[in-house]
Amino acid sequence: MSARGGDLERATGALLPADIRELGLRHRCETAVRLSRRRFELEMDVAVERIEALAVSSDGSTPLVLVDGTFVLSFAGRMSPDVRDVYLKALFRLLDASERHRVPVIGFVDLSFASDLTG
Repeated sequence: MSARGGDLERATGALLPADIRELGLRHRCETAVRLSRRRFELEMDVAVERIEALAVSSDGSTPLVLVDGTFVLSFAGRMSPDVRDVYLKALFRLLDASERHRVPVIGFVDLSFASDLTG
């Protein structure tokens, strides 16, 4: 996924101290959770846009979209249903677009501390 044109511009932003106060976020943990959730949504949205663009402009070769992160959202099970739904809906939008446009999408993790898989 490239950050050409408006992709990077639309997917970046700033949360100022006044914004945090306005949202009623008093704790760093709550702020970090909201920021992580919003970042994930934006990353999935940009990947969906890229899939749609590649599907239209394909020259006959099979495009491939790489997403920085895993599609295994094991952490979502510990979240409240409304927060969990944000993550799941964003991921399902991506997977649905991949299937609908027949553009494979791969999630990767650069560095993992998971111990359930060893190689």
